[in-house]
Amino acid sequence: LEEEVEILDEEELEEVLEEETSPTEGLGEEEGGAGDAGIAEGVELLDEELIEEVQELADEDLADTELLEEEVEILDEEELEEVLEEETSPTEGLGEEEGGAGDEGVAGEIELLDEDLIEEVQELADEALTESEFIEEEVEILDEDALEEIGESAESLAAPPHQPSPLEVLSKYIEAEEAVNQGELLRETQEEFINQILERFMPKFIKIPAGTYLIGSANPKGLEQPLRKVDLQDFYLGQSPVTNDLFDMFVRETGYTTDAEEAGYGIVFEGRCTNRKDPETGRQTFSLTQGTIARHVSGANWRHPAGPDSTLEGRHNHPVVQVSHHDAMAFAAWAGKRLPTEEEWEAAARGARGQLFPWGEMWQVDFGNFEGACLGGTTSVEHFGRKGMSPFGIYDLLGNIAEWTSSLDPGQPASPGKPTEKIYILKGGSWITGGTVTAAWRQIERGKYWANTIGFRCAV
Repeated sequence: LEEEVEILDEEELEEVLEEETSPTEGLGEEEGGAGDAGIAEGVELLDEELIEEVQELADEDLADTELLEEEVEILDEEELEEVLEEETSPTEGLGEEEGGAGDEGVAGEIELLDEDLIEEVQELADEALTESEFIEEEVEILDEDALEEIGESAESLAAPPHQPSPLEVLSKYIEAEEAVNQGELLRETQEEFINQILERFMPKFIKIPAGTYLIGSANPKGLEQPLRKVDLQDFYLGQSPVTNDLFDMFVRETGYTTDAEEAGYGIVFEGRCTNRKDPETGRQTFSLTQGTIARHVSGANWRHPAGPDSTLEGRHNHPVVQVSHHDAMAFAAWAGKRLPTEEEWEAAARGARGQLFPWGEMWQVDFGNFEGACLGGTTSVEHFGRKGMSPFGIYDLLGNIAEWTSSLDPGQPASPGKPTEKIYILKGGSWITGGTVTAAWRQIERGKYWANTIGFRCAV
């Protein structure tokens, strides 16, 4: 439009008017006479007025065009048509005399230009709408799954990838049937010794299927709960308690310091049967006392279970002891595991039939490391092997060590105005536990407690 209007500048209009609109063109001198000079002056005056009117129309049209360009950016297709109809008429507000015959040509020219502009704007708007529809179609292609993948990719770029611990990588997850039959297979292939060495650092986790299980006792004694049924989802439980070897791996990887090491002491029990070895002579001594003694021993911790003079020599596959509930939780988190609940632990020990002991319905004193075995301390987690195995192929559930669970004692009293220290359930009895110990046996201790009779196993 600006280019077209520029054509109608003052000089071109004068030339056109001089050549085509002269009132004396073709007249002789006589016909013109003196009166012709007056007519010429009148025409020139009319020409100047016409030029001014055309210039004003052009200026108004340019102003309208600039306003139109600004409004195009914010108006949609329908509003553009209305604005163009109302605001771009070149002859709006002019009287009949001001319009004249010459003005109609100019107005028609400008209306034609307006139509061209409308078409151009219309094409631009159509292109913009087409692109918008195309974008909407493209967005629809990115369904929820794709968007979730994009979100996960963005999160993976923002957060460092999870680095599994060595124990998380080495853990093996097997079905209960495979665990139950595994001992026979090992004896047939004569690889038991090699497998024991490998399994020191490759803990197995046995699948406990979902179902309804019996827990508690029909005749509760001590802290035992009444018999009841619970519904559980499937989970995996460690085939053995966490050993000194595995806990040592955790400490080497993380530099973790246990609560006993921080406190500088441990609770050390001495059972009725005590085995001692003289470090200088190597002489073994056995003593029998009337009862169990518990002492606070400085320097006792997981590396020195009975005090500074004790070591882990020959005990690498024994369950780790002198660990608090906090220590057990720290290990489980590092290993990508957790502690089992009381219900999960007991269901894994009793099996689908809800038997009283992992091995059946009858008490067998030599199927686990209890006080009556007179061993005077912990044993290897596989010492009793398949004799004490549960229906799901899990070892060392009764005796040897009491095991932390994640379950809180429901009978814990609340102290008004004081933060109550959490008290947790332990299962399984230990090497100082006397009498008959069923799967319903329970012990409760503060989370900040540790002794040479307490350890744990993990679940996942």
